[in-house]
Amino acid sequence: MSGFASLQIARSGLFASEAALNVTGHNIANVNTAGFSRQQAMISSATPDNSGPFPKGLGATIEQIRQIRNTFIDNVYRAENELVGYDETKVNTINDVESILGEPMSDGLQSVFDNFWSGWDELAKDPASLTARANARQQANNLVNQFNHIGEQLDKLQEDLDSEIKVKIDEVNTLASKIANLNVEILKAENGGDNANDFRDERSNYIDDLSKIVNINVNERQDGMVDIDIAGRFLVTHDEASKIYAGENKVGSLFNAPRWELGDDLVDVRGGVLKGLLESRGESVVGTVGSTTNGSPSDKADITFAIDLSDDTMGVTNISYIQTHMAEFIDRLENKGIDYQFNLITFGGASGADAPQAFADRTTFEAAIAGLTTRSATTDNDFSSVITRLQDDVTYRNESNKYLMVFTNESVQGDEVAFDAATLQTQIDKLNELGMKTFITSNSTYMGDTNPEPGWQTIADETGGGIYDLATVDFDNLGLDVNTSLNEEISSIAASQDIVPDIKRRLNALANIIMREINSLAKTGLDLDGNAGEDIFVKANDDFSLQMGNIEINPALQDLDKIVAAKTAAKGDNTLAQDIVAIRNLTLFGSSSENQTVDDYYRSVILVVGNSGSEAQRLCDGQTQLLQSAQNQRSSISGVSMDEEMANMIKFQYSYTAASKVISLMDECFDYIINKLKT
Repeated sequence: MSGFASLQIARSGLFASEAALNVTGHNIANVNTAGFSRQQAMISSATPDNSGPFPKGLGATIEQIRQIRNTFIDNVYRAENELVGYDETKVNTINDVESILGEPMSDGLQSVFDNFWSGWDELAKDPASLTARANARQQANNLVNQFNHIGEQLDKLQEDLDSEIKVKIDEVNTLASKIANLNVEILKAENGGDNANDFRDERSNYIDDLSKIVNINVNERQDGMVDIDIAGRFLVTHDEASKIYAGENKVGSLFNAPRWELGDDLVDVRGGVLKGLLESRGESVVGTVGSTTNGSPSDKADITFAIDLSDDTMGVTNISYIQTHMAEFIDRLENKGIDYQFNLITFGGASGADAPQAFADRTTFEAAIAGLTTRSATTDNDFSSVITRLQDDVTYRNESNKYLMVFTNESVQGDEVAFDAATLQTQIDKLNELGMKTFITSNSTYMGDTNPEPGWQTIADETGGGIYDLATVDFDNLGLDVNTSLNEEISSIAASQDIVPDIKRRLNALANIIMREINSLAKTGLDLDGNAGEDIFVKANDDFSLQMGNIEINPALQDLDKIVAAKTAAKGDNTLAQDIVAIRNLTLFGSSSENQTVDDYYRSVILVVGNSGSEAQRLCDGQTQLLQSAQNQRSSISGVSMDEEMANMIKFQYSYTAASKVISLMDECFDYIINKLKT
């Protein structure tokens, strides 16, 4: 028996060497196969024969054909792959935005603006020239066309990004389904004792592809299956793949976001190409025309007047002053093209603030102001009740800017000089929660922080409003201050991760403010026939603001005589054309601490795009290097080395030859013994 056992030992060596050679050949054949992990035949000593007094070895056996793969490095690679997918998407989007803006090339918006100012400068040199008027109108039309074209291209870019989101959602579903199917194939193969390494490579490749699209966590189970979740919710578990679909990112939105089919919840996308696409297009914007989240400027002003009617504080003289000059305030708002809506709250007396009144038009509001009369009341002022009315009873339009115009001759706390600082801060906090900018017209005693009670001054300062002397307030300037505040609100835009909406907000702010300001001047001038000037830029659709895609030249200006260049009927008067050119150097944009001209503001827009692009490219380059480093580490472990495989081939060839020699030698021995026994 022991002699034949020697044949079995040699035979096992043949089989083990043959299997190892097959594995080596398989590795060499797949040296250029993407995602292939080299395999290794694990040869171990066969179970010895313990039947005699001494254990006898029975040769070699193949325990398994294992993959050489490092799970930790795989996870590192996928984490870096997710970030590269995100960064590459942002870089591509910013490159598209730069192409749309066309800066600093000669066909960009800056050159169109330059030509526009030059056109009006030429008109100022010869205000009666029809040629100069035609040129000024043409340059204005070119400016409109450039803004509208940029807006159209940015809208198209958003649509393309939204379509790409749908494509990536389909890819996620496809990859998840393939991974779930491979889970089953791997389980079947390995439970049957077969080798599933190639299935594992294929599954790993799909997981790598998935990691670039969306943030995933991968966990391999003991049975060889993998579970994959997105922010804690399973995408793949066992043999099941959960479906996601492209649904509304918000109710009524035109844009899509990934949602789970089961439960209809939004997928918590935190990285990868999908996150980059969502942020590039605008993650939470609704995409409808006029939506401020998608870049539309809000030139709507909901203005609430809070007027103290108690005769011991206001008196007939102050009420009469308000009634006489209110039209100047409204005229200025209309001159500036502000979409206003008025509310009125009267207060002063034991019952606190009266229920607010809302007005649909100017006429009814002016009639209500004209009908105000003082009331006999000696009760201290109750400004808190006004704030309660603002919170509970006033209806504001969507995405409007809110202003409170307070008229009283008392302090915040009434006749008392002392006031409760904590109560004052509570009032300020409530006003800021409403987004209410507060303009106070009161006794000059309460102006400034050094006066007996600086309450009104503090409210005005901390809510972004202003304070005025009731006895001398200029209502036209009050309207100008509201317009300045509105322009500041429109143009002071905090940077966000939403690329296209952020650029649209900035460009729409530029278009809206500059065109309203030009119109404001034009309406104060005279045309060649001595008639009052008209708006140069008008809305294509009155339901929305002046913004990219909703601007056109006033059709009335087809008559060149109607183009305004003068403020008086004097022959050769060019003062209005000069004023329009001078708008270029006015600080109309930004906050009071950082006022900017038209050119400054547009340069800041281009600077934002350029800096965002360079920063995104820098991050992408760095992340790509990290990904390549992870890939190199993975390749050093899992990749096929031809030198190593050739060495293995020679090693296993010699072991195979040696085993065959043992068999040949044993055959000779048995032949000799048998033949000798016969003789």
